[in-house]
Amino acid sequence: MKQLSIIGAGLAILVMVVTAVDARRAPRSAMKAGGIQVGDSREQVRARLGRPTELFRPRQNIPSGMYLGVHVEIWAYGGLFELRHCFWSEFPYFYPIKVRLFGPARDDLRVEFDSWSRVSRVLVPGT
Repeated sequence: MKQLSIIGAGLAILVMVVTAVDARRAPRSAMKAGGIQVGDSREQVRARLGRPTELFRPRQNIPSGMYLGVHVEIWAYGGLFELRHCFWSEFPYFYPIKVRLFGPARDDLRVEFDSWSRVSRVLVPGT
């Protein structure tokens, strides 16, 4: 029984640390985004912002009317957890993980690239 409580406490501490790190990541990315300019390369963006949370690339050879994803390459920087809507009054009552199926979340920092792998647009959430 004592081992079970130690394991539970360890897991609780791990969840708190991961959540705290995740909560700090998104605002720092938004502050650093000011240094990203249209025309910057992928390497310059990665050096400035680090590895993206999620990478979205357009699919090839799919009829345009049937495609729900992105049409340009987008690097999304944001949190992994949705802490504002952590507890719901409907099923699935507790689902704190952000799901990005067809593109970035609304509050993600987005860096869009053109066909020459250069930054074409930077979208900072809240601006």
